[in-house]
Amino acid sequence: IKIIDKKVFSVADDATIKVWDKDLNLLKTIYLKEKFFNSNLYTLCFDKNNIYVAGTYGFDNPILVFDRATLKLKKAIKNNFYG
Repeated sequence: IKIIDKKVFSVADDATIKVWDKDLNLLKTIYLKEKFFNSNLYTLCFDKNNIYVAGTYGFDNPILVFDRATLKLKKAIKNNFYG
């Protein structure tokens, strides 16, 4: 969970990002799964500067990095967990 610009952002393993107002009214649900992921996520997180969202859905699948504001894919990082 992150608070950015007086909005609360939550992420979940079903590849959704939810945006809430300060009173916790749901403003928006963003579905990344249908577009970028073919199974449930292992992780989805924000960077420390709240500019990017990153997620992966398996040990050897790429880590996908998105711009938080536009949710456009910025980079796919090779994930070589098993060596």
